[in-house]
Amino acid sequence: VHFPHWLVNDSASKDRLHYHFLSKGYANQTNLRIIGNDTKCTLEIIKDSAHGNWKSIEKHHFNDPSHIYIEAKKSSPSPKESIKLAKEKLEHSLLEYIHHDDSSGRLFYDLAKSCKYLHAQSSSTAVAQRNPFWTSEMGWLDIVELPYHKNHISGQKIYHGHHIFSKSWVLSRIHCETDCLIKVCGSSFDLPFEGERLLCEPYISVFGKHSGHVDRAVLMLKDEIRNHTMECNCVWKD
Repeated sequence: VHFPHWLVNDSASKDRLHYHFLSKGYANQTNLRIIGNDTKCTLEIIKDSAHGNWKSIEKHHFNDPSHIYIEAKKSSPSPKESIKLAKEKLEHSLLEYIHHDDSSGRLFYDLAKSCKYLHAQSSSTAVAQRNPFWTSEMGWLDIVELPYHKNHISGQKIYHGHHIFSKSWVLSRIHCETDCLIKVCGSSFDLPFEGERLLCEPYISVFGKHSGHVDRAVLMLKDEIRNHTMECNCVWKD
């Protein structure tokens, strides 16, 4: 399971994540050990190496977490189910780490993309994953990037979300036609948002029970954004 780059994009964030998983808490055990004991797995944070020489942070004082390796113990009656459960508990731990903020959608999407062993991938860009905002629900998840322009003085990115969401009928129409849950995740669109902070760049989360429905919702959202960019000098990474 690979950590998204935006979650560990500097030394301070790497140190915080390292501390979250490997500091000893309840019963003098680390979060990774607790998850492993609950699921009959071993979990180990390892760093990338061009030579394939993976080293545990617990064994080597090197605060550069890259991904977590999960392996079922021999005592597990169903290794794949044990690994799946461990991965889900790991996701829950990461949700706690980011305080369940609006980054949750991109987090769950990126984790699923990096773990094809447990997450089916559609022919487009959707992935089989739990709903990041209601984790008991399983379906298909995709994200749509938002356009932006840069402040010519500060260089700060100003994201364009209001052009779609100030017209309430747009999202209502897409939801009615696709039965997908669409959530705008960000904080700079002059609209109220549940999350007070966002670790990653703003985006749109699209979740549905069928990959085809999610694909259609994504195309409809992109059409709206494309129409906007034709009238605006903003930047959009389709």
